[in-house]
Amino acid sequence: MRPTILRLAVACAVLGAPGAGGQMVVVPNGLELIVGNLGNSFPFQCKAESYQSMRYQQVYAGDEIGAGLIGEMRLRQDGTATDWTSVIGAVTITLSSTTAAPDGLSSAFDDNVGVDATEVWSGPLVLSNVASLELPSPFTIVVPFRRSFSFDPSGGMNLLIDVTIPTRLPEMAVAHSFDAEDTLGDSVSRLYAAVGSSGGTANTLGLVTKFHFHVFADGFESGDTSAWTAATMRSMIERKSCEPGL
Repeated sequence: MRPTILRLAVACAVLGAPGAGGQMVVVPNGLELIVGNLGNSFPFQCKAESYQSMRYQQVYAGDEIGAGLIGEMRLRQDGTATDWTSVIGAVTITLSSTTAAPDGLSSAFDDNVGVDATEVWSGPLVLSNVASLELPSPFTIVVPFRRSFSFDPSGGMNLLIDVTIPTRLPEMAVAHSFDAEDTLGDSVSRLYAAVGSSGGTANTLGLVTKFHFHVFADGFESGDTSAWTAATMRSMIERKSCEPGL
């Protein structure tokens, strides 16, 4: 077999293998097709509940996420989705692996942060949604990452998202809530407070979240997503070459 054909054959075998492509997971796991039991505006529309600033942490059970390179998270609107866009002037989002468990976050924010804390977003953030009559609403509210985060739940690690909004811009005329679940003992919980507070308020509520994993996650370390983009382009070319008749 010629080297070029061999390379294409290997590429086709890898691309056709289960789990080889980009993966998505919804946490809590059981809510992908079920509406959460509550809606909440934290953290990205915190001013709707009279917060001028906010630090917000949410922990997700690691065994519901799995291992891989996380490149994006998505939220969905509570209830029927409508068209809207929301601009937040400054947002910092950090991901880390934590030993803190759902319903077990410390009231001291920094105590929950893992040693591998990675800043995945810093700067203005534009969130938007697309109208839909589906219930639950689709995960069309994209929270992009400028850097990816490599997560491994082995050893009992959980995933912590840490969001800081120092000053919230005025809200839209109608504030929209995100789909959330408020169930003690499930796989999510949160901690929140105004920026600068000595401690936060912890409760069992958590936003229903879809995580997107990069293609060939095991081949990259946490870092600039431009490396993933290049790999994705290569994989698309190789996938095209695997089609019948090519």
